[in-house]
Amino acid sequence: AAGQKKQQAESAEACLLRSTQKLKEANETIKELQEKERSNASLSKKLEDSLQSLVRLCVVAPTVNVSFGAQNDACKAPLPRHKIKAVLEKQILPRFTDSFMQLEESVSPDGKPMDLWLQDVTTEMQASIERHLANVFN
Repeated sequence: AAGQKKQQAESAEACLLRSTQKLKEANETIKELQEKERSNASLSKKLEDSLQSLVRLCVVAPTVNVSFGAQNDACKAPLPRHKIKAVLEKQILPRFTDSFMQLEESVSPDGKPMDLWLQDVTTEMQASIERHLANVFN
C-alpha cells in the first residue's frame, strides 16, 4: 500500500510538472502574441499615416479631384444652373445688396474700417452660399 501511494505521488508530481511546463509554454505563447499584436498595431498606424499622406481630395464645385500617389482622377457632376440661379437671386443676393451712404472715406455703415466690414460681409456671404448650396445638392 505504501508503494502504491508512493507511485501515485510520483505520478501526480510528474503530471504537475507537465502541467507547469505547459502553463509556462502557454504564457510564452501569450507574450509572443501580445508582442506581435503591438507590432501589428504599430505597422497598421504607420500604414494608415502613409496612406493619408498619399490620398488627396480637392473639391472645387462642380469638380472633385482625387489623387492617390501619382494617379489623379477628376469627377464632374452636372450643375443644376437653374436651381443655383434661383437660390442666388431669391435667397442670397437680397440679403447682401444693401445700399448705404458713406459719410467718410473708407468707413463702413457701422463705423468700422471699410476693409474689416467688407471682410465680414464676404465671410457671411460665403457661409450663406455654402448653406444654400448644401440644401440644393441634398
